[in-house]
Amino acid sequence: PEFINKYVPASLPLQIGAIPAGNMTSSAALRKLMWLLPQIEQKINEHMTEAKQFGMSGTPGFIINGIPVKGALPAEHFVGIINMLKEKGKLNL
Repeated sequence: PEFINKYVPASLPLQIGAIPAGNMTSSAALRKLMWLLPQIEQKINEHMTEAKQFGMSGTPGFIINGIPVKGALPAEHFVGIINMLKEKGKLNL
Protein backbone atom coordinates (compact mmCIF):
# COMPACT_ATOMS: atom_id res chain seq x y z
CA PRO A 1 0.00 0.00 0.00
CA GLU A 2 1.25 3.47 -0.92
CA PHE A 3 0.92 5.05 2.54
CA ILE A 4 2.67 2.15 4.27
CA ASN A 5 5.52 2.07 1.74
CA LYS A 6 5.96 5.84 1.87
CA TYR A 7 5.62 6.60 5.57
CA VAL A 8 6.32 3.46 7.62
CA PRO A 9 9.99 2.46 7.85
CA ALA A 10 10.64 -1.20 7.11
CA SER A 11 12.62 -1.47 10.34
CA LEU A 12 9.70 -0.29 12.48
CA PRO A 13 8.71 -3.07 14.89
CA LEU A 14 5.01 -3.95 15.00
CA GLN A 15 3.70 -3.42 18.51
CA ILE A 16 0.69 -5.66 18.89
CA GLY A 17 0.25 -4.45 22.48
CA ALA A 18 -0.76 -1.01 21.15
CA ILE A 19 -3.73 -2.48 19.25
CA PRO A 20 -6.98 -2.59 21.22
CA ALA A 21 -7.50 -6.31 20.73
CA GLY A 22 -9.70 -7.19 23.71
CA ASN A 23 -9.41 -10.91 24.37
CA MET A 24 -7.80 -11.69 21.00
CA THR A 25 -4.52 -13.54 20.77
CA SER A 26 -1.55 -11.71 19.26
CA SER A 27 -1.95 -13.56 15.95
CA ALA A 28 -5.66 -12.65 15.80
CA ALA A 29 -4.82 -9.01 16.57
CA LEU A 30 -2.19 -9.05 13.82
CA ARG A 31 -4.70 -10.49 11.33
CA LYS A 32 -7.17 -7.76 12.33
CA LEU A 33 -4.53 -5.07 11.84
CA MET A 34 -3.50 -6.43 8.42
CA TRP A 35 -7.17 -6.48 7.37
CA LEU A 36 -7.63 -2.86 8.50
CA LEU A 37 -4.46 -1.36 6.94
CA PRO A 38 -5.95 -0.81 3.45
CA GLN A 39 -9.03 0.81 4.99
CA ILE A 40 -6.87 3.04 7.19
CA GLU A 41 -4.73 4.01 4.21
CA GLN A 42 -7.84 4.85 2.17
CA LYS A 43 -9.21 7.09 4.97
CA ILE A 44 -5.85 8.85 5.35
CA ASN A 45 -5.67 9.46 1.60
CA GLU A 46 -9.24 10.87 1.63
CA HIS A 47 -8.34 13.24 4.45
CA MET A 48 -5.13 14.33 2.73
CA THR A 49 -7.05 15.03 -0.51
CA GLU A 50 -9.64 17.09 1.37
CA ALA A 51 -6.92 19.01 3.22
CA LYS A 52 -5.20 19.88 -0.08
CA GLN A 53 -8.52 21.18 -1.47
CA PHE A 54 -8.55 23.67 1.42
CA GLY A 55 -4.89 24.63 0.91
CA MET A 56 -3.64 22.79 3.96
CA SER A 57 -0.16 21.32 3.94
CA GLY A 58 0.66 20.95 7.62
CA THR A 59 -0.74 20.32 11.04
CA PRO A 60 -2.77 21.14 12.90
CA GLY A 61 -5.56 21.78 10.46
CA PHE A 62 -9.31 21.69 10.94
CA ILE A 63 -12.34 22.15 8.72
CA ILE A 64 -15.41 23.49 10.47
CA ASN A 65 -18.46 23.35 8.20
CA GLY A 66 -16.29 24.10 5.17
CA ILE A 67 -14.18 26.77 6.87
CA PRO A 68 -10.47 25.87 6.99
CA VAL A 69 -8.64 26.65 10.22
CA LYS A 70 -4.88 26.39 9.78
CA GLY A 71 -2.40 26.30 12.61
CA ALA A 72 -2.49 26.16 16.38
CA LEU A 73 -5.03 28.78 17.36
CA PRO A 74 -6.66 29.55 20.70
CA ALA A 75 -10.02 27.99 21.54
CA GLU A 76 -11.65 31.42 21.21
CA HIS A 77 -10.96 31.32 17.46
CA PHE A 78 -12.95 28.10 17.12
CA VAL A 79 -15.74 29.45 19.34
CA GLY A 80 -15.93 32.54 17.12
CA ILE A 81 -16.32 30.44 13.97
CA ILE A 82 -18.95 28.24 15.59
CA ASN A 83 -20.90 31.26 16.85
CA MET A 84 -20.76 32.91 13.42
CA LEU A 85 -22.07 29.72 11.79
CA LYS A 86 -24.87 29.49 14.38
CA GLU A 87 -25.85 33.15 13.78
CA LYS A 88 -26.03 32.53 10.01
CA GLY A 89 -28.18 29.44 10.58
CA LYS A 90 -25.53 27.12 9.13
CA LEU A 91 -24.98 25.18 12.32
CA ASN A 92 -27.40 23.84 14.91
CA LEU A 93 -26.00 22.65 18.21
